Amino acid sequence: MSTDLRILIDEMVPAELVRRIGRISALRSVYVGNVPELISQEDDIVLAYAKRENRIVFTLERRFEKYGVCKGNHVGIIILTVAARHHAMRIRVFDKFIRSGHRRLTSDCITRVSHGKADITSHSGKQTYQF
Repeated sequence: MSTDLRILIDEMVPAELVRRIGRISALRSVYVGNVPELISQEDDIVLAYAKRENRIVFTLERRFEKYGVCKGNHVGIIILTVAARHHAMRIRVFDKFIRSGHRRLTSDCITRVSHGKADITSHSGKQTYQF
């Protein structure tokens, strides 16, 4: 069984970060900007596509938390909440999270990844994992 994550990268993620994420071998990523039917579309449409394609949405935007868990409108959302705007710092934090093994817990959850920790909200509540 593969532990690779299938993710859909939100359109608001800067291009340099998209490229760097694309190089992480544990991910099978697709960028919204490369899917013609998703360009400039609302979040609901992006989530529906991700669900159809069995992909977890990756974003920098906290507004995705409103979709919550238990609503059946996504297969998972990962929100990178690193305050630093420098792409190297963001990718370093995200890469550490991916290598930590906690990525296997992200299905059907809202996951907030920040410096050294991931808050994963599932059907049974919120857990914090250090990495």
